[in-house]
Parts: sequence; structure tokens; C-alpha cells
Amino acid sequence: MVLCGNKCDLEKYREVLKEEGLRLATSWRIPFYETSAHLRTNLEESLYHLAREVRNRSRPAIP
Repeated sequence: MVLCGNKCDLEKYREVLKEEGLRLATSWRIPFYETSAHLRTNLEESLYHLAREVRNRSRPAIP
């Protein structure tokens, strides 16, 4: 799982502080990314991280 705060390019409309997102992600032990599709900020990083997790969980355990 990955926690993403989207539209980080629209700072004046921010409703959740970055620190709150980090605190929640830390308590859930997951990565936190602030993303913006408009500026292409952290899009690849967050999606690659999620894809790696899905791939790793899909692999059968080696006995």
C-alpha cells in the first residue's frame, strides 16, 4: 500500500498538511508521496513502488 496526497501543485487549496500525511503513513508503515499529475511530481515513483509491492506479494514463497 502507498499513501498519496494528490494535487500538491495547488498549495493554496491544501486541506491536509504534509506532516499529517507523513504521520499517518508512518503509523501504517507505508510510504507517503505528495503527487501532482499536472506537474508530473512523484507519479512514476509512487506507481513504481506500488507495482513492486504487488509483484513481490504475487510471487509464490520459496520453500
